[in-house]
Amino acid sequence: MQLNESLLKDLPMMPPVASRILSLTAEGGEISFQKLEETISLDPMLAGRILKTANSAMYARQREVSTIRAAITLIGYKTIRSLVVIIGASSTFRKDATARFYSRFWQHALLTAFLARECASHTTLSGRKEELFLAGLLHDIGQVAMFHADRSGYEGLIEERTTSDVSMRNLEREKYGIDHRELGKEILTRWNFPDLFV
Repeated sequence: MQLNESLLKDLPMMPPVASRILSLTAEGGEISFQKLEETISLDPMLAGRILKTANSAMYARQREVSTIRAAITLIGYKTIRSLVVIIGASSTFRKDATARFYSRFWQHALLTAFLARECASHTTLSGRKEELFLAGLLHDIGQVAMFHADRSGYEGLIEERTTSDVSMRNLEREKYGIDHRELGKEILTRWNFPDLFV
């Protein structure tokens, strides 16, 4: 299917440090805590958000976490990767963060991610639950590009879907010549995500 390049015009890029961390840890690859710490430290905003998360009520701790290495140890090597994607993606689309579309999108993406990880915990895929968490988080990223390229048009499609028997993918194909899954594959490829997620 022909890619409608206008859907990718002006699409923000995933922060390079986030892409680098995903590449370094792809497919179960192991990197040292030092290398992970050095890479995170290249992006002050990302480093700050990870420290803030480590010091949040979500993680029980006896004293304040003040280094990236301590945050990695507390949060967990694999969970850091999921956190990096959430932080990177949310900052990428920050200028539109108040749009109703994004609250629905993130609610669905996070629910899917947590359900995917929970399901994996009860199967032979339990060792890959963080990868499945990320796959759940990213599964509709093509919708973001469609909304970003044609805000009112895509909101119209969402409204149409609520009263139609036609699937969202078919509505998207009819309007844009491509659906959000195919567009999502292109986005993750351009963002240099590992093949596993593409």
